Parts: sequence; C-alpha cells; structure tokens
Amino acid sequence: MPVPGTLPISTLAASLDGLLARITSVKDVETEMRLVGLNTALKCGRLGLQGRTLSVISHELRAYANQTVEDADRLTSSLTEISKVAEQFKQDRQEWSG
Repeated sequence: MPVPGTLPISTLAASLDGLLARITSVKDVETEMRLVGLNTALKCGRLGLQGRTLSVISHELRAYANQTVEDADRLTSSLTEISKVAEQFKQDRQEWSG
C-alpha cells in the first residue's frame, strides 16, 4: 500500500516514459531545423551578396539545432538514469516485502 502523499513507482516510470517521448519530439524538431538551415544556406548561395544576412541567420539556426540535440541527449541520459534508479528501488522494495 502506497504511503499517503507519495506516487507509486509505476507512476514515476510512466512520467519518465512521457518525458522521453517528448525529448524524441524535440529531436524531430531539431532535424527539421537543420533541414531549414541547410535549405536556407543553399538559397543564400544563389543570392550572392544579397543573401549574406540570410546566411548568418541560417548559420545561427543550425547552431541552435546542434545545441538542441546536445541538450536533449543530456536530458535523455539523466532521465534514463532516474528510470534505472526507480526500477532498482521497485525491485528492492519487492524483495523487502516478500
């Protein structure tokens, strides 16, 4: 029986799974950002000098995409560790109770 005011481990696991799914969505957005940045860079090349400002924006967009994926990877790693700890706690708790 859970302690009043606490969440069961299964709820924690489900929440972690939801967060990991959202991180996957963030990575999908990052992929799209990279494609937009690449497409913009190609168009800038056709514009010559007039495309320089757009080229800077394209470069920044790709840099943000890189940062996004790095942050998502760090979050994924942290959440995976939390998930492992929660699973170990669940197993330990089952051993203690039974």
